Amino acid sequence: MAFEMLHAMFDRDLQLDAFSYCSTISACEKASVWIMALGVLTEMIESNLGRSTIAFSSSISACEKSTHWTAALQLLAAMACDTVQRNTITFNSAITACSRAQRWQLVAQLLSDMSRDQLPRDTITYSAVISACDKAKRWLLALDFFRNMEVAQIRKNTVTVNAMLSACGKGFAWETALYILKEMTVPATHITYASILSSCGHQVKWEHTLALIKTMAQSCFMANGVEAGSALAALQGVLGFERAADMLKALRGAYFGSSGWQDTFGCSRHGAAFGPIAEMSEYREDFRAERKPPGLPSLTLLYRSSGLVAVSKPAGFSTEDVLRCLSAKLKTRITQVSRLDLPTSGVLLAAVGSATSPQAWWLLAQFAGRLISKTYLCLCFGKAPAGAEREVSSPLLTTHSKSGKSGYSRTQVSPSGLPSKTRYKVLATFARQHLLEEGVCLLKVWPVTGRTHQIRAHLASVGLPLVGDDKYCEASDASMEGLAKQRALAISQWCPTLFLHCWELRFLGLDEQPLSVRADLPNTLRQALESLSIRSGTVPPEVWKCM
Repeated sequence: MAFEMLHAMFDRDLQLDAFSYCSTISACEKASVWIMALGVLTEMIESNLGRSTIAFSSSISACEKSTHWTAALQLLAAMACDTVQRNTITFNSAITACSRAQRWQLVAQLLSDMSRDQLPRDTITYSAVISACDKAKRWLLALDFFRNMEVAQIRKNTVTVNAMLSACGKGFAWETALYILKEMTVPATHITYASILSSCGHQVKWEHTLALIKTMAQSCFMANGVEAGSALAALQGVLGFERAADMLKALRGAYFGSSGWQDTFGCSRHGAAFGPIAEMSEYREDFRAERKPPGLPSLTLLYRSSGLVAVSKPAGFSTEDVLRCLSAKLKTRITQVSRLDLPTSGVLLAAVGSATSPQAWWLLAQFAGRLISKTYLCLCFGKAPAGAEREVSSPLLTTHSKSGKSGYSRTQVSPSGLPSKTRYKVLATFARQHLLEEGVCLLKVWPVTGRTHQIRAHLASVGLPLVGDDKYCEASDASMEGLAKQRALAISQWCPTLFLHCWELRFLGLDEQPLSVRADLPNTLRQALESLSIRSGTVPPEVWKCM
C-alpha cells in the first residue's frame, strides 16, 4: 500500500521528500519485502534526496527478515563507501541476518567492525551473536559473550537466555544450563526448558531432567514427545528399561488421562500446553492424503491399529514419499515419528493422526527415549568370526552440505562427534565372491543411538563396510580405483541396492503392551544372499521369512 501511494504521488507530480521514501522503505521492512525496499532506496538515491542512515537501516532490516544476508552485507558496505553514518541498529540487522544464515565468521567480522567504528553493543547485538555461536556449536564462546553482558551491565531478555541455553544444549553443558535457569530474571518459555532437557538427556542426569519436567508442569508447560524422551533416555541409561517405561506411562497418564496430573506433578493443570517440536524436522512432518508419488511401488502394510501403522519401506524412496503414499492409501493423516535413509529398506513406523495427537507423542517419546529396539540385517565386506558379538562406541560427527535443492550428508568417526553406540552379531560368513578378497559376512545390528548414517559409518570404521554402499565403501588408494570400478560393476549386478534392512522394531503399543513388527527381506536382497555359499555360521530361518 505504501509503495503504491509513493508511485501515485510520483505520477501526480507531487513533491516527494526523504521522509516519504523512508516511510515507504519502513513499510516494506515490516512486510519483509526486501526487493521492493531496495527498489525504493535506489529511487531515493537517484532522486538526489540523500543517503540517510534510516533508509539504509530499514533496507538492511528488510533483507534480514527475508534471510537475504548477502544483500544486507552489500548495503552495509555501501554505507561505508558513501560515508553514510552506520549505527548499532544497522549492524544488529546485519549480524542477525548472518546469524540466521549460520555465517559465524561474518558475525565475528561485523563485531570487529562495530568496535572499529566505536559503536556500543546492546541486548539485540548480544542475542544475535550468542544465537550465531549456538548455531556454530561454540557454546563456550557464547558463554563468554553472555558473561560480557553482565560486566557491561546490558540487560538480558528471554531471547538472549534461550539462545544461551540452546548453545549449552548442543555442548552438553547441563550444569551451566541449570545454573543459568536458576539465575535467570526473565520469564521462562517452553523453549527455555526444551533447551535444558536436550543438554541433560545427553549427560545422563536423569534426576535433573525429571525435575525439569515437573517444573515445566508447574509453569503450565508440557514436554512434547521428543523432550520427554530426552528425560527417559537419561533415566533408562542409569535405572534400566522398566523404570523408564514406567515413567513414560506415568507422563502419558498425566498429560492425556482424566486424572494423574496432581499426583505426578503436585500442582493443578491450569491450561498447560505443549510447545513445538523444535529442530527435529524428521519428527514433525504431517502428511495429509496426497496423490501417490510417481514410481513408488505398492506398499505392504505390516501393522495397523486405531492410532499406529507400520509399512515395509522399499529401498530407493524417501521416508516422506512413502508416508505421503501411505496417507493416500489409508485416506487419513499420518505423522512421521522416525525415518529410514533413502537406500534403506524395512519397517517404517508412523502415527495415525496429527503431530499433537497422543499416539504421536507416545511414539516420539519412545524413539527419543531409546525405548524402541531396532534390529537391522546387514551384509558386509570383510572378515569377522561367525557368532562374534561386538560393540562400536566411537563418537560420530555428521557434516551437511547443500547444493541447489538437494542436500548431502556424511558421517565419520571424530573425537568432536556425538556419543554413539552400535552393537552387532555376526550370523554367518560366506566364501569369496565377485572380486572380493576379504569375503562377506551377514550381521544382525542393533543401533543404540540414532545418528545419521550411524550403522554405515560405524561398520565401515571397523573394516566392515556394507555391500552396495558407495558412500562409505571407497577405494583407499588412487592406484586401486580401476579395480574398485571393476568390482563395483560386478557388485551392482549381484546386489543392486544397499544391503541395509530394518528387519524388526520392538516397542510398546498404545495398550502399553510389548509389540514386535518385522519386515521380510526385499527380493533383491534375498536373491543376493541366496547366491552366496556359507563358510561358517548359519542364516536363521526367520531371516528368510518374517511373517
